[in-house]
Amino acid sequence: MRIATEWKRFLIAFLGTLAAALALPSAVLTLFGGHFSLRSTCIFILGAAALSFAVNKRLLKRAHLPLESIFPEARTKSVCKAIKCPCDGALIGAVAQLARECYGKDTISRQAYEPLRVKNRYVLACLTSLDGKFLGYFDVIPLSSNFAEMFLNGKLRESDITHEDVVGEEAMASCEYVYLSGIAACNPKTQAGKRNSGILIWAMLKYLDHFYRFSKPLAFATAVTKDGERLLLDFGFSLASEATARRDKHAMYAMRLSHEDIAKSLACIPDLTHLCALDWAPSPQLYSPQGRRPPRLPPHCRLRIVDASGRKLRRIS
Repeated sequence: MRIATEWKRFLIAFLGTLAAALALPSAVLTLFGGHFSLRSTCIFILGAAALSFAVNKRLLKRAHLPLESIFPEARTKSVCKAIKCPCDGALIGAVAQLARECYGKDTISRQAYEPLRVKNRYVLACLTSLDGKFLGYFDVIPLSSNFAEMFLNGKLRESDITHEDVVGEEAMASCEYVYLSGIAACNPKTQAGKRNSGILIWAMLKYLDHFYRFSKPLAFATAVTKDGERLLLDFGFSLASEATARRDKHAMYAMRLSHEDIAKSLACIPDLTHLCALDWAPSPQLYSPQGRRPPRLPPHCRLRIVDASGRKLRRIS
């Protein structure tokens, strides 16, 4: 028979507290050569059990919603995080360290990455708290056609990218190929890290829609980790080349980007506009019910009230 999670936690804590309450006095009594009578022992055990129950009974209280896991920042109704793009130099070191932790040798070194960022300041975006604490990043690199095609075919790898292969800021709107280099959050196994991972995915989709919605480029990425591969498949990417046929020994996935496809992906995740500010977008306005008019319905959705003769009395819109 399955035991409720609350009871499991309670029993573990109850037995632990009870064992401590019994062991410490017994050890002290043994040290001084004393002992309890049978009656005293029973009273002592019952007292320890009552104490343990009083200490741990709060664990039996059932929670109906894990509020701390459901974006607790939403309760403030204010922007509490930001995506910095372009990034300042203070964040680059943190990005390089996190990239090494997540991808190991399968990432561009900091020395090789800096010329790419000089060529195009918008290749890197960082998630920060309002006080500037680094929380995660993603980078998207627009590539020239010649390099991208060889990269897709497995003849080149990420570490081969140089500033000459990167498309400049002025040509991003007409770029044909974009490489999704990486995305990572700090401390992803914690609740805060999981929330930041969701923000990064949402922000990356908004970024792609903002910079590349009109050029409809071919977006591609290497599946360095199992989590990365699953994320690519979840968002509709398909296999472009097998790992065995590539120099980097990682499968390549690709997808033609369009505004419609990005919109479909955004519809599957929460809209975090009022929790995270995007550098390339206007600052979000906080929701205020006072003085805010409800949105008007389209004409075909408005309700008309008529009397028995068919004469229109009023319209609700």
